[in-house]
Amino acid sequence: MFSALSLIRAVVALLVAMGVSVVAAIVFGFIAGHLTLLTAAAALICGACSAIYILKRVPLSAEPTRASVLDWFVIVCFGLFALRAFGWLLFVDGEDYSILSENNFSDMPLHLTFINYLARGPSFWPDNPIYSGLKLHYPIGTDLFNALLKMIGVNEIFSLTCVGLMASLITCVALYQWGKGFALAGFLFSGGTAGFSFFSDLWDTFRQFLHTGHFAFGICDYQFDEAWKNIALAMFLTQRGLLYAIPAGLFLLCSWRARWLGKTTSVLPLAIEAVLFSTLTLFNVHAFIWFSALLGYWLVIGPRSIRLHVAKLLGVSFIPATIFVALITGLFFPGGSMARVIHLKPGWLQEDDGFVEFWFGNFGVLPLCTAALVLLIFWKIEFRLASPQRKRWSVSRFRFRLIKRDWRDNSVRTAAAFVIPAIFLFLLACIVMFAPWEWDNTKIMVWSYLALLPFLWQYVVKPLPRLARATLCILLFFSGFVSLWGGIDLSHTGWPIVNRQELHDVEVATRDLPVNETFAAYPDLNHPLLLSGCKLVEGFEGHLHSHGIEYRPRLRQLNVLLSGQTDWRQIADELHVRYLFWGELEQRHYPQSLSPWRQQCTAIAHGEWGTIYDLNPQPTSVSDR
Repeated sequence: MFSALSLIRAVVALLVAMGVSVVAAIVFGFIAGHLTLLTAAAALICGACSAIYILKRVPLSAEPTRASVLDWFVIVCFGLFALRAFGWLLFVDGEDYSILSENNFSDMPLHLTFINYLARGPSFWPDNPIYSGLKLHYPIGTDLFNALLKMIGVNEIFSLTCVGLMASLITCVALYQWGKGFALAGFLFSGGTAGFSFFSDLWDTFRQFLHTGHFAFGICDYQFDEAWKNIALAMFLTQRGLLYAIPAGLFLLCSWRARWLGKTTSVLPLAIEAVLFSTLTLFNVHAFIWFSALLGYWLVIGPRSIRLHVAKLLGVSFIPATIFVALITGLFFPGGSMARVIHLKPGWLQEDDGFVEFWFGNFGVLPLCTAALVLLIFWKIEFRLASPQRKRWSVSRFRFRLIKRDWRDNSVRTAAAFVIPAIFLFLLACIVMFAPWEWDNTKIMVWSYLALLPFLWQYVVKPLPRLARATLCILLFFSGFVSLWGGIDLSHTGWPIVNRQELHDVEVATRDLPVNETFAAYPDLNHPLLLSGCKLVEGFEGHLHSHGIEYRPRLRQLNVLLSGQTDWRQIADELHVRYLFWGELEQRHYPQSLSPWRQQCTAIAHGEWGTIYDLNPQPTSVSDR
């Protein structure tokens, strides 16, 4: 009979299989020099074997839990979100490929670029397809996994959907293990006060109905323009590395909490903890930073048993984690280190907004609840009647006193061990930026938020009377609930990102061209060359800025090249450009271009989509593709 323990064992096995597949692909890529169909299949087989080994041989345990009605309500909401969001993650819409969520408009093209580029088998470690000549410094784990699936023949849209739904199942189980329905609600319905605009919109619609007799009411993602957005829509759906990092991190937190509590259940074996922890960098660098800081804190303040386990985990993980960090951050390559992007910026994204307006608007009552949590971890509040004989109700009848909790209690020490560093790291992320784009610090803040959720429930929400508990949950989650609803409801018809026929034609035209050669083309977000997996001189400048790449000097060179000015050939040689793409985008943005390559270079492919010129002086034949 399939039990909850069997489900946990299965999802942990799937998670480890994904991580092992990616690590194996990297190893095989270095050995062979590039990825091939054989190495892709071998990497996936390694992942499958690790999953089978966990299912058959590795002992896993979990505490028996029984879901309440409200827990099941949130689980169903999570399932509906996953089906809607990932079922229409990328879909065919007439002549276009479209995406459902506006949050994903700039992210999905980048991930498609990485997936298709890696699937073409570039030299390993690969160059950056959106900035030629620089090694790829990006957590490519999830995209590499999808590239492996594509290389063995799995349809791209099907694999994106399946990976998203599989990750959603694993994340749902991990969230429930970490904090039951409250943690699931906190993940799905995170927000501040923006969503309460729902009531004013509803009132305005009702007034219009009274005047016109026509009722047309629609909701939206009210937190779309806020700094602290809905986690499910703005992060889980768009930041593909979090499909692995969030459940991996949550299972680590569950295991470590059990160790702090001195329990034998819900503890992962050291080997699995090492796999999940050391591979975090391949999927999300910010998650690795947060968890490393947490372990460092425990290494200093933890009891002997915890410090011993942390030392073992860090010792086992040190070599692989160091290698992965060096690859992803560029420490192995000249000019590649991403450390330079770290900078001070107190206030995070507050800008000119007032302090109270910004923080209350983004987080609502969460800061007050967190302050209460810190107080209640160290002290219990005892209420009592001051005068039992007095029948009349008044505030003066009640007295309370603070009683210091017993620090020897494991549950108190465990709560403090998670809550204190989580708050510190959140506040640190409000001052120190770990990426050029300040919003990316949300990827650190989200871990502090998730770490607090079960303790908020245990110490702040659960002890309240039922009415007060319900009121507080509404204040915490209503804004996020309506934002999530508005972000994926059936009124959304999708956002087109590329014409299907144009993309197909460009893919055919470039299929046999060397993947390691560089194209000169206009740096557009959805350029069909990028979506075909080709390497460009420069890609979309918004992506380059967010990755900490100083792109402006090269952009000026690219503009000179595509304008066909006198020294265009010299610039092409400096940028190691082999092919030049001349299509609708290029003609639109460079209408005065002299286009000297028409006479001086060979057109190797052309069609309604444009023409590809080979800047190499060796003659080649023209083909219609």
